[in-house]
Amino acid sequence: MLYSKMNRLAQAAWLFNEDKREFYHVLKLVKFVFFYEIFSEVNDVETASLDFKIYEQGPVDTRLRGDFEFRKEEFMDKIRDMRDSITCIDTRIAKKAYWTINTLNKKEVSELTHKFDYWKKGVPKNGEWANSNIEGNPSDFSQSDRELAQLLFDMADIAIIDNSSVVHFNGKHFVLNNNDFEKLSDKQQKTLEELSEIEDDSLQNPIYVTLEEGGEIIID
Repeated sequence: MLYSKMNRLAQAAWLFNEDKREFYHVLKLVKFVFFYEIFSEVNDVETASLDFKIYEQGPVDTRLRGDFEFRKEEFMDKIRDMRDSITCIDTRIAKKAYWTINTLNKKEVSELTHKFDYWKKGVPKNGEWANSNIEGNPSDFSQSDRELAQLLFDMADIAIIDNSSVVHFNGKHFVLNNNDFEKLSDKQQKTLEELSEIEDDSLQNPIYVTLEEGGEIIID
């Protein structure tokens, strides 16, 4: 028996179709759902629901995570059944939520959720997260949260999303337009991988990359 709500299963199925790599990282999956819901909230979508538990790494739909982690076979059967008949997803919101998680690494996307009062107000006062079972309060989604969610939503430009591919190396997320991505050689991929190993803060995600005609890599 699965405990996830149908709309959350639909969101998970959409992400499965879009990017299995991100789907199978459960932290990215639950962050995708969180951003989908807060983007729905600021766009006045009637079905938006801020019913998350507050955990150290950010807000979590524990029913969805529980199904993913402890009822995996049944969960995946349901996702595969739904994947070709998803009808309750706002594609524009889904793409922008996906862009948000796909252009940041797991640590960064968790830190981003920590900027929301919705999360901050649920942090245990004693700082102890062990055995915490804290319900997020929708009323804690403040005006500041709405403004941050709107900013993130507006920053994710659909034209750029549709024309871009993201390459991941060592927690660095390189964004190329689709034409450059198709031309990306093994040597250029190796160069990006070497750049990702630089340990200073000179490269901040997302990292926009352009390929010159001679094969030179330009970091925008």
